[in-house]
Amino acid sequence: MSDWHCWAAIAVFVVAYVAIISERVHRTAAALAGAAAMLDIGATDDKAAFFDEHPGIDWNVVFLLLGMMAIVGVLRQTGLFEYLAIWAAKRARGKPFRVMTMLIVITASASALLDNVTTVLLVAPVTLLVCERLALPAAPFLIAEVLASNIGGTATLVGDPPNIIIASRGGLTFNDFLVHLAPIAALLTVVLVLLCRVMFRKALVYDEQHAAEVMALEEREAIRDHRLLYQGLGVLALVVFGFVAHPVLHYAPSVVALLGGGLLIAISKVETGEALKEVEWPTLAFFAGRSSWSARSSRPVSSERSPAPSRTPPAAVNSAPRCCCCSARLCCPGSSTTSPTSPPWLLSPPTWPTASAAVTVSTCCGGPSPWAQTWAATPRPSAPPPMSSSWASPNATASPSPSGSSPGTAWSSPP
Repeated sequence: MSDWHCWAAIAVFVVAYVAIISERVHRTAAALAGAAAMLDIGATDDKAAFFDEHPGIDWNVVFLLLGMMAIVGVLRQTGLFEYLAIWAAKRARGKPFRVMTMLIVITASASALLDNVTTVLLVAPVTLLVCERLALPAAPFLIAEVLASNIGGTATLVGDPPNIIIASRGGLTFNDFLVHLAPIAALLTVVLVLLCRVMFRKALVYDEQHAAEVMALEEREAIRDHRLLYQGLGVLALVVFGFVAHPVLHYAPSVVALLGGGLLIAISKVETGEALKEVEWPTLAFFAGRSSWSARSSRPVSSERSPAPSRTPPAAVNSAPRCCCCSARLCCPGSSTTSPTSPPWLLSPPTWPTASAAVTVSTCCGGPSPWAQTWAATPRPSAPPPMSSSWASPNATASPSPSGSSPGTAWSSPP
């Protein structure tokens, strides 16, 4: 890649990120525009962007998100999250701080298994309903849920899109995140509950009359389809098991998520279009477009400096002997060609290596030459010894030796 390609790529990178941070342009549009600009200026190409998983688009991340979003899209239609929110409010007896604590725990736990953004979008509407019944401001509850979602999403591989990217690039498994980050996430959740008690203590005012209204809610009425709920929870349990059993099953998380999403859509009565409607396609397009920025072009650029030509004259290279094992040109003085690993009498005509070349050049056929270092000190015969039939090459032909030996001596012919 030439200098102007590098500077142009940096300019595209900076402009796209400024557009994303400023939020004047939708982040998906900025990511796709940046990807198109990278392709247009030649900083990358389709091969590097679409088919190279390391610098290009990481399809494992995209398909893992797609599979989990499909599962969440089906579970959303069951009313599960509404049930959990109302159940938590009733278990807390309508007391504001207890309700907030229950919602924090539910949000953090759900975010560890599902996408954290989706979890907040599912829990927030019911939170507004509970706050309305308790006559409480909704802002403290929503802020606490957002923080809990970020903390809970850190605990597992599938809890947050950055975790998926880190796991894919770093070769980490679901269990790696679970073992090392789940305890920290649990501790941070406890810290968050204590901070909310301090930060929102003035807003958490208990009213017995409004608490009675919450207790009058029936959480079972929130479940709209019991059969679909059982199917969804069963498939989700299988998917989590597939994540945990990765060291045994050796299925990539993206494969497990896609299998789970496809199975749930297949066994349920939910229309495929309805299930996929809940998929956050702009988010998937954003990750795909953003990942393609870092892909380096695999096409050769004409402005790149070509390798320096060899200083060895062509005639010397063509006249150099060949190794009878790998057919490499051997021991051409002043060049970087390799020296043989076999004794010099196994070399094909017309010449044998000189003493200086045999000592100074590297080896061929995968290892150091056992005779190269001693060849200079070894008296060389005027003619090579006869080769036994067991050492002869399958394509060996009878030809005169360079020093006039008998015509019947076997020599390996050059390829």
